Amino acid sequence: MSTIVSEPKQRKKNYKNLIILICCITAAAIYLIASNGQSYRAQKAEAVEREELKKIGIISTDFDEFIKEFDSKTQVQQKEFWESIQGKKVQWTGEIEDVRTGLIDKNKNIITVKSGNKRFNAILSDDKNVDISSLNKSTKITIRGNLSTRKNIVTEWEISEAEIIKNNRP
Repeated sequence: MSTIVSEPKQRKKNYKNLIILICCITAAAIYLIASNGQSYRAQKAEAVEREELKKIGIISTDFDEFIKEFDSKTQVQQKEFWESIQGKKVQWTGEIEDVRTGLIDKNKNIITVKSGNKRFNAILSDDKNVDISSLNKSTKITIRGNLSTRKNIVTEWEISEAEIIKNNRP
């Protein structure tokens, strides 16, 4: 036995489904507009921050981009590039992979930071009083310092006279 739905009831059901569909599309559009606005504001704030950092002599704020640029150069170009940036200030963000004291100088505190599959070491400045025992693995951290050693077979990238700018403790 089949049920036959009367035409007015079917229209009413179709209108109801249409209204639900319109409401869903409207809600999705509002969400997309709002999230794009937040994303745009965040991107604009980051661009302003990068410009402010450049004004105080920071040459790089993105470790991954820095490595990408460096690796795109030939060995001769890398050498010249390194000579032009050695000792300059950088500010990089990543996750803490390890914290230790120096092998030769036990008074030096070193933080190994990982970004993607790349690493850099930050040798903390002597004048910065930091409780390194409070730093946890996998915590996001931003560090500012001077480029002192370039990556080679034996060492990672290294920044010296480093200071912790932001530590996002869990």
